Amino acid sequence: MMITFVALAEALARLFEDAGLPLADARLCADWLTDTEASGVTSHGVSRAPMYLDALRRGKIAATPIIEVEQTRSGVLLVDGGNGMGVVAGAVAIDRAIKVASETGIAIATVRRSNHYGAAAYLLKRATAAACIAFTGSNGSPMMTVHGGADAILGTNPIAAAFPAQEPDNALAFDIATSVAAFGKMRQAQREGRDIPADWAVDASGSATTDPAAGMKGALLPMSGAKGSALALTVEMLAGVLSGSAIGRMVGNPNDRSADPNDVGHFFIVMDPGAFMPAETYEARAASLGEMVRASRPAAGSSGARLPGPGAQARRAKAVSAGIELSDDVVALLDKELARIGLSLRS
Repeated sequence: MMITFVALAEALARLFEDAGLPLADARLCADWLTDTEASGVTSHGVSRAPMYLDALRRGKIAATPIIEVEQTRSGVLLVDGGNGMGVVAGAVAIDRAIKVASETGIAIATVRRSNHYGAAAYLLKRATAAACIAFTGSNGSPMMTVHGGADAILGTNPIAAAFPAQEPDNALAFDIATSVAAFGKMRQAQREGRDIPADWAVDASGSATTDPAAGMKGALLPMSGAKGSALALTVEMLAGVLSGSAIGRMVGNPNDRSADPNDVGHFFIVMDPGAFMPAETYEARAASLGEMVRASRPAAGSSGARLPGPGAQARRAKAVSAGIELSDDVVALLDKELARIGLSLRS
């Protein structure tokens, strides 16, 4: 089914508002999921809406959180997310970090008592729109091993970065899980009846598996073995240990039926390039790097090298103009939710 960006975002906003979110937060959550879907990250897009809506209705996630921000040093912000939606708490944190970085040159905001914030790249766009560089990472419910172990100790602990540039081809941006694959991609493979690669996950016994259902009962594997584990543990130190949130196996799962908060942690680091060099110098140097990468000789079988980021931007732009294609399964998921308020994507 094809649907416009605006129509999909409006339907999701109605659902989040019905689940108790204030209108501004409902629209933020709707835009977040629609933008993610339009950018091609379907594993973290609108198919996740039922999970968030269920948690909101049960009180697992607070619909109207009290979010508190404490500035302990000139460039340090401690954010208590009030058990609200991760993207709502994250937006407060990065917006305050952008403001502080404009004064100090660099700022870090840690967030505790939050929830899953989905595709991290979405929030970083707020920084690049303000001509700032930004990094973020988050911990999450345990679903990944530490290299050499068989038990799920860490979340997929994503890390993302974004660097602004006037020319889109020179604007570097990435958002990656530190696992071989995101848990959402394993869930998507199960939904579509596909096997997963043997290096994605282990089953409950600690053996490699190609069955996504068995992998979901076992644990994901870190990317690049010990290297990926080290990066994931670094994210856990910043987003979990330093923020004051739950850590490792203590982080809650949004899908469990308990009323206990998940206490997810995030971090955001924002830098103003103008604190390091004149804006025109930064732009020229970023353009030089982009041109150098694109001028690299293509490897055999490759169309050539490019900076990460422009591909997602192009997919989003196409989706905004031509519409977003949703699978029948996703349409059925959303229509089941919309039926609660007398709406349907098909009407």
